[in-house]
Amino acid sequence: MRSGGTLSKRVARGGAIVGVSFVTQEIFRFARTLVLARMLSPTDFGLMGIAAIGISTLETFSRTGFDRALIQRKGSVEDYLDTAWVVSIARGILLTGMLYLLSPSVAAFFRNQEAVPVVRALSLVFLLDGLRNVGVVLFQKELAFGRDAVLRQTQVVAEFIVAVWLAFRLGNVWAIVYGMLAGRMIGLLVSYAIQPYRPRLIFEAQKAKELFDFGRYVWGYMVIIFLITQGDDALVGRVLGTAALGFYGLAYKISNFPATGITHVISQVTFPAYSKLQDDIPRLREAYFRTLQFTTLLSIPVAGGLFILAPEIVANVLGERWIPMVTTMQILCIFGALRSIGATFGPLFQSVGRPDLVGRFSCFQLVFMAMVIYPLAIRWNILGVALAVVIPMIAAQALQVQAAVQIIQCGFRAFADLLVPVTGTIIMMVSLWLLKGSRGDIADVWELFLLLFFGGLLYLVSAYIFDRVCNRGVFKNVVQVLRWVT
Repeated sequence: MRSGGTLSKRVARGGAIVGVSFVTQEIFRFARTLVLARMLSPTDFGLMGIAAIGISTLETFSRTGFDRALIQRKGSVEDYLDTAWVVSIARGILLTGMLYLLSPSVAAFFRNQEAVPVVRALSLVFLLDGLRNVGVVLFQKELAFGRDAVLRQTQVVAEFIVAVWLAFRLGNVWAIVYGMLAGRMIGLLVSYAIQPYRPRLIFEAQKAKELFDFGRYVWGYMVIIFLITQGDDALVGRVLGTAALGFYGLAYKISNFPATGITHVISQVTFPAYSKLQDDIPRLREAYFRTLQFTTLLSIPVAGGLFILAPEIVANVLGERWIPMVTTMQILCIFGALRSIGATFGPLFQSVGRPDLVGRFSCFQLVFMAMVIYPLAIRWNILGVALAVVIPMIAAQALQVQAAVQIIQCGFRAFADLLVPVTGTIIMMVSLWLLKGSRGDIADVWELFLLLFFGGLLYLVSAYIFDRVCNRGVFKNVVQVLRWVT
């Protein structure tokens, strides 16, 4: 990493490709959300939330972890792809049938029978995903992120076009349903168009066992993460109602924009890169801290900006009927920033063959959340649920930092680089708050855009000055990586 070798450049360029791809995807997703929020009701979003919980539940508890096992495994893995594909197809058929049959039970749990046809239609997601070309996992393993980006972008664009068009035609939740199914179908077709590998219906039990030996840890981790990220939705839908789930779900999605993006990019790029460095601790350590610098430099100011401008964003972009979710969205911005930092630990632990650490810390976070979420929800509604999500995350982060210090063999002072984005974000937030107070209500979207631009510029200037004064070298590393990209 110090010399800017081949792997460093490949990771930097791969990160740039994934980052640009993600931004493009999120532009389409945000535009879709904006249109649908204007045309559909919180109840429609709640119905989609119920179906999403049903899908996520079955998907998570049946996850094989084979994709992670194939990426982490040293050497060629083509002999394992056919077995992984057969398992994927069988899993897709099984889960489609299960969700179709269980749809009345899912709707009954949330006390809303209107969800039954929605859940049944979306059960086809499993079948479409199961038939996808398993060879696309080679894109990530070999850091060929360009073709992987094409696959993801075409799926998102197809979903956007169909969902927005049907929103004008139908004006109900089925616009989202058909849009999602269209996106998955396009993703299935593109996976075979861009990946020349052609899987065969060949299953070898020994190879499946080898993949499962690593994948079972990933499975355990994903189950816990699912309960952490979806358990709050399930409680809101069950206890507080479908409309409350619509408010909470949209607040969570917007406030976690930086976390979702950073997590996506980090997991795609750093895990295969770390896996290649797993036996070289000094290089692994430097790679990790470069990743942490980029993560915090991007995610912390975005979360801070969303926190301070949440009332204006909701009122001017989504509409007045979404105002009840503002305070919840602000609390969840804190969770989003913490989650983006936490996303740097998972690939590190998994790459050195310790996926069990991720599971242990996530289990701690889950138990903590389970203890406080119900009483807080009863006391403060969806705001209480947001608090129950944030507080355990803070405690879990402290434990993960301690474990990371031991793995990469450094001191806690090595994390002082976090002061650069934190200081810049605080200056930005205080300035925006004072500016809002002097101007009164934000009149329109353009005025909001100017505030966002001013805040971003102020953050960059203040963070850069603090970085130079304290001689942290964060921006110097950014420039180096940008050179590798170009």
